[in-house]
Amino acid sequence: MVEDHKEKRAKAEKIIRRYALGSTLTAFGSAALTSALWGGLGGLMLVEELSDLYDVPYSEQMASGILAAATTGAQAGIVSAQALRVIPILGLLGGGLPAAALNAGLTYLVGQALAKHYEAGGQLQDFNLRSAL
Repeated sequence: MVEDHKEKRAKAEKIIRRYALGSTLTAFGSAALTSALWGGLGGLMLVEELSDLYDVPYSEQMASGILAAATTGAQAGIVSAQALRVIPILGLLGGGLPAAALNAGLTYLVGQALAKHYEAGGQLQDFNLRSAL
């Protein structure tokens, strides 16, 4: 039982890291809207994979609500950072890198909190990011 828990946790860590890396790469996309759309899609896929791993029923509608609540404030910062990218060279450093860090951090945070919630026996419909932290 303990070994099964450790194996699941290791798989969850791999899933979370993969999506955090992927969300980092979306920050370097050609447009802020494209980055936001891919970031949102990646978040849904992260929640779906973690739900499958922990045998928790998945609902795209519930996952969308959770991700929207978790990322609403940060999306403004990401879009602002993306807007700086129009400045040659400085835009990459001042816009792309902070947006990449925010994307990765949010994805990692949500993934870790959700995995912890599932390990405690929680379901997607009773997930609350604030109480999970």
